[in-house]
Amino acid sequence: MNSSIDAWLDSVSGNDRIWYAKRLSANDSGATASHQSGIYIPKPVLWTIFPSMKSGSNPDARFSAEVMPVGEHRTLRAIWYNEKSRNESRITQWNRPNRILEPDQTGAIILFAFQKRSSKGDAEHASIWLCQNEAEEEQIESIVGIVEPGEGTLHYPAGLVGDKPLFIQPDMRKDCSLTKNDIPDEWLANFPSCQELIKRALSMMPKSWGGPDTRLLARRECETTLFYSVERAFVLPIIKNGFSSVDEFVDLANSVTNRRKSRAGHSLELHLKEIFQEEGLSFSHGEVSEGNKKPDFIFPSIDAYRDPAWPEHKLRMLAAKTTCKDRWRQILNEANRIAHKHLVTLQQGVSENQFREMVDAGVMLVVPKKLHGSYPETVRARLQSLEQFIQETKSFAKA
Repeated sequence: MNSSIDAWLDSVSGNDRIWYAKRLSANDSGATASHQSGIYIPKPVLWTIFPSMKSGSNPDARFSAEVMPVGEHRTLRAIWYNEKSRNESRITQWNRPNRILEPDQTGAIILFAFQKRSSKGDAEHASIWLCQNEAEEEQIESIVGIVEPGEGTLHYPAGLVGDKPLFIQPDMRKDCSLTKNDIPDEWLANFPSCQELIKRALSMMPKSWGGPDTRLLARRECETTLFYSVERAFVLPIIKNGFSSVDEFVDLANSVTNRRKSRAGHSLELHLKEIFQEEGLSFSHGEVSEGNKKPDFIFPSIDAYRDPAWPEHKLRMLAAKTTCKDRWRQILNEANRIAHKHLVTLQQGVSENQFREMVDAGVMLVVPKKLHGSYPETVRARLQSLEQFIQETKSFAKA
């Protein structure tokens, strides 16, 4: 058996496959020790893969699965819990007889390659890859695009399959969705930058919308919706016109993927920059601290950081990463004068072991308040909300 992810991806890229990639939340991995069992899958995704589950009381479907790279074979169960107060869908029975999901896998990408004999029938088998490192995650994201926390990605590896679209877009906020007639002419001529999309989101959700934590999540959802609205207007006409060569198809696929990556790489820190300005914080963004080191944010300024007379206890550094499972270590050698680093993330949970490693290394997690419930109970009290970070940083400036 070849456990290479390269060979595995090739083996699951046929016309009969539908991929679904997501990052494991703390609930998925068991890190929160909640009553919920299995991996959460949005109902529209589950119904695409298992059409028979669209109706009935707690409908379910069982399918054979091979879990890589460990090479375990088992039968998994897809179920939509729809009785009483429950309304969620999951894939269960991972830990029988041996455990596959572990708390320390929180934040890792898992890719399901479901196999269907017909578009109208249920999937009967799934090949599954649970990423073991960042290199494997990058390889999957190079194909399906960036996999954001809380946002799974549905993908048809063979491209156009019947009437199925080439590129799948996530569910979007209806209050931010644009029709082609709503999109500015200049955006149709030249795809807008991430900053332009954020400015539009800010105009729709001003400071009065809510506190910093609420604004960050709502605006980012809005900006994502704006992005995909414009992308749809850009890409769909090209798809409908068809391709005269494989190279044209590949060029379009690469263009869409690269644009999505570029946006994902800048979105979070640009939203934070706008919020810090609204809150009256003094800061420097993207300035060099030493050598080639360029922290996302330095408080109160890069000039204060470079001033040897400025007290180190009155300096703050904040890094922005949508996910932090392995990437948190990247910030440890930034801003040498600041021993304790702050990291804002949108990842839905970490394990107790992961959090302990961060604390021991001097990293403080900053997480929007709404996401605190997705972290283990023992960790929640030690998280900072964005508003708490802002208020603490202001208090140090006044001291």
